[in-house]
Amino acid sequence: MRRTFVFAVALAFVAAACGELPSERADAGAAGAPVVAAVGDIACKSLPGDPPRCKYDKVAELIRSIAPDRFLGLGDLQYLHGSAEQFAAFYDPVFADLKSITAPVPGNHELYTLYGEGYYDYFGKAAHGPGGFYSFDLGSWHLIGLNSQICKGSTWNPDLGQNTAITRNPAIGEGCGPGTAMYEWLKKDLVLNEDRPARSPSCTIRCSAPSRGRTECSCTSSSRSGSSSTRTASTSRSPGTSTTTSDSSRWTRSAGSPRTA
Repeated sequence: MRRTFVFAVALAFVAAACGELPSERADAGAAGAPVVAAVGDIACKSLPGDPPRCKYDKVAELIRSIAPDRFLGLGDLQYLHGSAEQFAAFYDPVFADLKSITAPVPGNHELYTLYGEGYYDYFGKAAHGPGGFYSFDLGSWHLIGLNSQICKGSTWNPDLGQNTAITRNPAIGEGCGPGTAMYEWLKKDLVLNEDRPARSPSCTIRCSAPSRGRTECSCTSSSRSGSSSTRTASTSRSPGTSTTTSDSSRWTRSAGSPRTA
């Protein structure tokens, strides 16, 4: 029986189900359930240790220690503009060996390079350009990656300024409401994979950053029986660390999902 797991990124998201990443692969993986590491807001525009707060090499080491089946790259993977040169100089030397298991979605910093070309060139087919939204199966799970940058309709570019097109294809970059390319694609994909358990509860994680360096997250769980509950957590962070953080993100999963590190 197939279950569906949706991950979407608006700006940047380091996800560990509103908690810190564990140091070892979970028992769930040994029992046959897929293990997923989900991280965003990663590489500085400098090598690790310069400045000292840039420790994204430690994040990569932690992912390797978990040995996940898939690594979800949840946006803002390369600062500041996500250019091809920056990906090659900073992200790739640290994360190259994880590229084959990476399922990325873009954040706003990837789109600061015109049409996100640095991001799409680096990840190639795995990035699913020019829209950046796609789905795939992992074990009995069906995962969907959405590009919420499209919802803005335009972005900022260091050379062209505000209101720069998200993609070369206006039909894809026109937003994410009913009738748009991503919305209609998602509707079709969900119909094709709608055989989820009737009683599967879901958890919607919402994170915000009320002040620089501090993030607050809430997880609202609900089920088709009508029951619901909410948990909250807050963290402090520096860029390139492995604590949960987001500027504006949404991540939805159903019960029985892959173990998320």
